[in-house]
Amino acid sequence: MRSRYTGLLLAVTVVLGCPSSDDGGEGPGGGNPEEFYKGGSRLKAQVTKTAEGVRWPSEGYQWFDSTLNQICLWQETGTDGAFSCVPRDMDTLPNGEAGFFVDASCTEKLLSRSAPLPSGSHFVRKQGACGEPSRFYSVGEPFTNTTAYYKSGASCRSFSVPSNDKMYRVGAEVAAGTFARGTLRIGVSDARLSLQFIEGEDGSGQFVRLMDTARNTACGARWASDGKSRCLPLGPTTALGQLPFTAANESCTETAFASTCVTAPRFAVNYSQGPCGPGAKVHEVGEQLAQAYSSAGSGVCQPLTRAPVDTFYFRAGAEVPPSNFVEAKEIDIKTHGRLKVRGVALGDSVKVPLMLHDTELNTPCDFMEDMNRKLRCFPSSSTFTSNDLFADAACTTPLAIDDNPTCAAAPPSRYIIQSTFTGDGPPRYRAYHAGAKHDGPVFVRPMGGGTPAGCRSAQRIPEATYYKLGAEIAATSLVEGTPGRD
Repeated sequence: MRSRYTGLLLAVTVVLGCPSSDDGGEGPGGGNPEEFYKGGSRLKAQVTKTAEGVRWPSEGYQWFDSTLNQICLWQETGTDGAFSCVPRDMDTLPNGEAGFFVDASCTEKLLSRSAPLPSGSHFVRKQGACGEPSRFYSVGEPFTNTTAYYKSGASCRSFSVPSNDKMYRVGAEVAAGTFARGTLRIGVSDARLSLQFIEGEDGSGQFVRLMDTARNTACGARWASDGKSRCLPLGPTTALGQLPFTAANESCTETAFASTCVTAPRFAVNYSQGPCGPGAKVHEVGEQLAQAYSSAGSGVCQPLTRAPVDTFYFRAGAEVPPSNFVEAKEIDIKTHGRLKVRGVALGDSVKVPLMLHDTELNTPCDFMEDMNRKLRCFPSSSTFTSNDLFADAACTTPLAIDDNPTCAAAPPSRYIIQSTFTGDGPPRYRAYHAGAKHDGPVFVRPMGGGTPAGCRSAQRIPEATYYKLGAEIAATSLVEGTPGRD
């Protein structure tokens, strides 16, 4: 959680496909958190509120569609820049000739699930070709035949449907008005950047991305190679690379950059550097690779044979100097008691709220459930424990692990977050002060319990730092939030 600015910004940027044109008009912006996420007559903003006046998006930007009685997310659904708030819990049909079919000519697809659909209205997504929006269909009647079909080369072959598989026919394409619709609008802008929002037809509104208007690409505040936070390219214009998972040469020393849209990427960026890294370098996209390589897992460089479907790999071209991208400077936007809304200012007038900051603990914080199912703003931390890691062979002294590399740029952790899964909903959390570093052997036992006899030695992660748990931070001492919709 130390990458403080990227989580919320990325959560909203991913709803967009390739950059779209806008038809003008004025929109919100200027850093006011209330304008970045507001409900309408149909779509209700899911927020967490505090007694001191904080109003913060719950679980990123997720909406409650009061007509469909479902959670939905905005997605581009038209080449004309139209958006729809589509149900979050939706199955996706395999692309192309993959998947299962009703008929012996393999033309009518089936939806296959491991569990039956719950009651209510359900929809299925068919992803479009590169650069095209997805299409959406209703889920039809259960498929009760014992024989279905699949494509094998040029042949359509039959198979016996396993008794525990749940299959459904795909119904008609959704009619206009089934999903709430929205339009992309420009908010505050200057000569180099603009804020873009989705304006719902019901009066709702949501910030979706920063646009580098000079390069016509979405961008986000990331640590750049000159040691400054800058608005670096994101989204479909950007091919991403990370060694050792994808390499461009047979010795696995040159990064290959991956994209799911062969015609779209114009930049190649490696965002994998941690707080000790030199920062991200932005390159122009180079030549497309006929073969990528990988040394992940085995440590031996070999041809990559199991690449994800519709993924293309590229070499890096010429580096784009970091000074070409707008600097993002940390600012405090608004104070509510001990919590501050903190964000970034870019250019002359663009401001984006990105996080909450607990001034008493001097740390970013996130609303999560405590052991009594109350929302509290827990300190953000990359150091965590799940009740299964210990400092002694009897498994009595719990440990936490920070698997980020340690260096001067990454000071020692001050807080530890412990997650507990109880089987009756989302995990519950506790917070601790970080205790002393532990440089000795580590031990594990079955998650969630076990006996001392089940305690066994474990291998240390070479670059990780281990901490003993210090004093617990009482959940009641943290700022309480109340979930709601408006």
